[in-house]
Amino acid sequence: MDPGVNRWIADFGNPQWVETCVRSSFDIFERHFSVQCRLFRFGDGWLDNSMVQLIEELGVQIDLTLEPGSEAKLSLVKEELTTGLIPDRRKIPNYPYHPSRKDFRRVDSSGRSTLWIMPVSTARKPMSRPRNFQSFLSDLLMPYRRTLQLNLGFEPSLFQHLFEQSLFAMRQPYVAICARTDVGANNSQRGLADRNLGYILDHKPADQFVFTLPVPAIGYLNGHRGDPDGTTHAVSTSG
Repeated sequence: MDPGVNRWIADFGNPQWVETCVRSSFDIFERHFSVQCRLFRFGDGWLDNSMVQLIEELGVQIDLTLEPGSEAKLSLVKEELTTGLIPDRRKIPNYPYHPSRKDFRRVDSSGRSTLWIMPVSTARKPMSRPRNFQSFLSDLLMPYRRTLQLNLGFEPSLFQHLFEQSLFAMRQPYVAICARTDVGANNSQRGLADRNLGYILDHKPADQFVFTLPVPAIGYLNGHRGDPDGTTHAVSTSG
């Protein structure tokens, strides 16, 4: 919140301020919980090379920021004041990978990176009835504009559509589902989350699902159980 304008600003174009926010968040987290932060997610799907290096230096094991298939944009909310740019994520991998230090959207080939980037699950929402030929052509030629993260707060029909696409889009499937902190804020939101979780539990191959946290999930996807103690700790900051 900027007191001068009395509005929130997505200040992605201010690297010094973003670094200050990240470092102070990590410090407060560690002092409060007496453990090191190992999981991290930026707000709005924003990330850049300098922040990837910073969170790796601060001991992060897995970053969960990136949303595959999303185009570059100034802001997620048109009315929001913003600086900088949310990066183009249309070509990032849809599986966990070590990021290159030259471009966090590419797989590290040097073997130097210890950080994992675990993209959250995304899929294309169904095409709506086009308003005109131009909107139909736009949907057809630019499908990334219909990309959504898989979120427990969505209406069940949309959640189910995205879940099916996410689950069967990979040879080694995993589903990383988002849930805003307000998902339990009222009965309506809780009801949506309950119905969506029920859909997963009642899914035909549910007996083959493994419900786990990100650190063990990396282990499963790489053929071992991962972190010995199986514990995870997380912090999220939007700068």
